[in-house]
Amino acid sequence: MVRKDSILVQSYPEATVGALIVNEKGEILLVRSYKWGNKYTVPGGHIELGERSEAAIKREVKEEVGLDVEPVKLLLVQEAIFPADYVKHEHYIFMDYLCRSKSSAVKADGEEIQGYLWVEPDDALELELESFTRNLVTEYLKDMAPRKTVK
Repeated sequence: MVRKDSILVQSYPEATVGALIVNEKGEILLVRSYKWGNKYTVPGGHIELGERSEAAIKREVKEEVGLDVEPVKLLLVQEAIFPADYVKHEHYIFMDYLCRSKSSAVKADGEEIQGYLWVEPDDALELELESFTRNLVTEYLKDMAPRKTVK
């Protein structure tokens, strides 16, 4: 349902990607963004026309946090219809990937990302996460429970 006071600029939902990045210590990267009310989220963004989602996740992560990542698998697909915490009143399809990085040397862009931290996955749910990132971390914890490592 579209709010009566909103101006809808989209004709269709927009496909986006998000990266739950795991370093060699098994920690996950969370970033703070003003776009999500300064809550913790994951790096990601829009898929450009003609771009594959795996290429988009590599590009977005490099732009936002300066890391080279390898997508391991598509972990979760979420539909965000006018998310309350987000700065824009739009409809998104989030394709959230589990990614690996050999480096932990984050270089936050200072534009979309205002801060970051590496955290043990079990501790992440204690932080102020936006709701879609909370869902993603919860899914990751369920997914990794049998093996406790990313291969």
